Amino acid sequence: MKRIGLIVMLLSLSGFTAKSDFSTKNITFNGLNFPVKKEAVIRKFGQGKIVPTDYECGAYSAEQEKGPYYQLAYKNFNFIGSDKEDFMLENVVFDAAGKTAVIYQKEILNGFTTKAQFITIFGSDVEGLFENGPNRNTVLLQSKDSDDGVVFIFERGKLVKMEYWSPC
Repeated sequence: MKRIGLIVMLLSLSGFTAKSDFSTKNITFNGLNFPVKKEAVIRKFGQGKIVPTDYECGAYSAEQEKGPYYQLAYKNFNFIGSDKEDFMLENVVFDAAGKTAVIYQKEILNGFTTKAQFITIFGSDVEGLFENGPNRNTVLLQSKDSDDGVVFIFERGKLVKMEYWSPC
């Protein structure tokens, strides 16, 4: 987890991010839009494992007044939020069979999604972000309508993970 945090920090500091028309509000997961009420998450997936968080900075840090924040953790994904604030999809690990998926607008993102498909969906600027990035497999797309965004991680040319991101 620390390795991913370091990569994300380097990406955000080095300018390897895209803000274009991307919005976290255009992501759906199993029919849920974000942010989402805790009750809707539990209705959809059952009671997840409650995992306390203690982030030092960002939208879900311990310093925020709407905390304390915690995760609702499931097998390949988790949500983060609090009893005073709605929940966001915090991360998804995509399976190679393509069963775990998110929808961005009308486009399916899953373990079958290649970098080339990803670039087609999000625009040619994203290709430069991959080429100029520190590991060429990770890209941060910042939301056009807020300070947050999503980190997408590829391995062997396929999408393997997405993580919610907010600046420190």
